Amino acid sequence: MLKAMNPIAAPPLEIGLDPRPMVYLASQLESQETAHRIICAILLVLTVFAFILGMPEATFVLLFLVAAVAVGKRHVDRQAKLRDFARNKFNLDKATQLLNAPHDSKLDVGIGPSDQRVLVFKDFDPFKFAGVPVGKWSFTVDVERPAQTASGTAQVHPVSCGEIEAAIKRELPGSGFGDLLVREIIAIRGEDAFILPMVSHEANINQPNVSLNEVAVADLAERHPNLVRCYIIFHDIRWDGGLILTHVVRTVLQGKIFYIETSRFALTPPTKEFKGTDTTNFNKKPATRIREFFGLAMVSPFVVIAETYNLLRFATLSRSIKQLKKEYLESLETNPMFNYGAADSTRREMMDEKFDHYSQKADLDFSVKAFDQTIVELIYKHMQDHGVDVSDLRNKVMTIYNSGIMVQGGDVTAQTMAVGQGATAQTSQTSSLGGRSHTS
Repeated sequence: MLKAMNPIAAPPLEIGLDPRPMVYLASQLESQETAHRIICAILLVLTVFAFILGMPEATFVLLFLVAAVAVGKRHVDRQAKLRDFARNKFNLDKATQLLNAPHDSKLDVGIGPSDQRVLVFKDFDPFKFAGVPVGKWSFTVDVERPAQTASGTAQVHPVSCGEIEAAIKRELPGSGFGDLLVREIIAIRGEDAFILPMVSHEANINQPNVSLNEVAVADLAERHPNLVRCYIIFHDIRWDGGLILTHVVRTVLQGKIFYIETSRFALTPPTKEFKGTDTTNFNKKPATRIREFFGLAMVSPFVVIAETYNLLRFATLSRSIKQLKKEYLESLETNPMFNYGAADSTRREMMDEKFDHYSQKADLDFSVKAFDQTIVELIYKHMQDHGVDVSDLRNKVMTIYNSGIMVQGGDVTAQTMAVGQGATAQTSQTSSLGGRSHTS
């Protein structure tokens, strides 16, 4: 909720997940449980005073029973709410209800629109939001070198980046190897976000505007070629969102050299803590009501302490926002180049370091190779049609086809995806999915 209510940092670019229902539900639950937490805090304070004043043991017994009843009621209510979100009961109507439910507008200031076109990144890596890097390749083509045919030297027709990008956006989604979602974005470093128009949710508090239209985005890229980079992003979403492969494509034409680069990032399934509802048997009956009550009674003192802490922690949320604003205003006094970079995407924070199924590894490998073959052959054909010599490109294409997934100094196994630092330009023999390919 702190990220969703941040009025300063740019909203992160989200993939395969709309954080709004989660944020609205969390806000509702926090409000509903406030009364329960207040009761727990009162019980804790009364217990402390009873101990200090040396009151009789019957007082502690009474407080213990009241705490057990309060904890028991809260447990029953929570189980009833969780049951509604079990896989066999949940549907999109519930998410729609959450989206349409009344909520504080402050919950939206840190969440970007679904058609967000501007990525403001905080650290060195612009695409951390898309998961762990699982490969990249690039190559160049001399677009002024004519092809040699049986009939002689071919006539070279001018090559345009715009035409190539249009063909990529048009033909890749229709290639049939996956349901690709396409978006065009510009990436800007957090310290350079001052070039963006700002929005103010309150006086003197500014936030980069990431809801720019196509004209505004193109204008920024033209006016700030060093600070703004344009990318085409393809999201290949599989396993009902449990596996998301993102391809980031960028093309450049300077003089007679055409350059294309493609980077890949993977979001593995969410961690187990986000699947608790799916693994809970809500139909399981307790041995007896008495045993269940005594079980809850035994843990009630610890629950009272924990809920008192949660009450204080939720109360500090507004103080945390105030602290962010204070630090922001103080920073601007000494350094106007404030880092407006976005936090990690919600889906990135949820991802596990492991696959759920071995088949997800095979699907990831297929998605990578299918995309690479499709886009490389598209470029190859485009150059041929324009009379450009592609003989040198054949070797580069074979290198890309045979490389598999490039691992940045790490290892991708059937279960674990652990990608480290220290990438090299050599082919890794330890990766279970292949080595690195980077041709130029």
